[in-house]
Amino acid sequence: MIKEARVTYISNAEKDDMNYWKGKSFEEKLTAVQILREQYIHLYNKQDEYDESRKRLGRVYRIITSRSKADLIKNKLSTNRLKDKADAEELQQD
Repeated sequence: MIKEARVTYISNAEKDDMNYWKGKSFEEKLTAVQILREQYIHLYNKQDEYDESRKRLGRVYRIITSRSKADLIKNKLSTNRLKDKADAEELQQD
């Protein structure tokens, strides 16, 4: 990751931030988030909690990936969200 610094006025800071991140790729954004996470974990001595959450995440991932397509469609239709309903229709067509 290339480090860069910019000088900006407070009145333009939010707009400049948005423009900066819009110009970054998905991978660059994800890398920045990971760096911030690692800094937080180190700064606040949260390594034990982080390790425990990784174990739980693995269990959740296994449950999600083991669901059938029919279960996924059923869950999408039960939410009453337009996006989920559209997703369910697309899954039914596949």
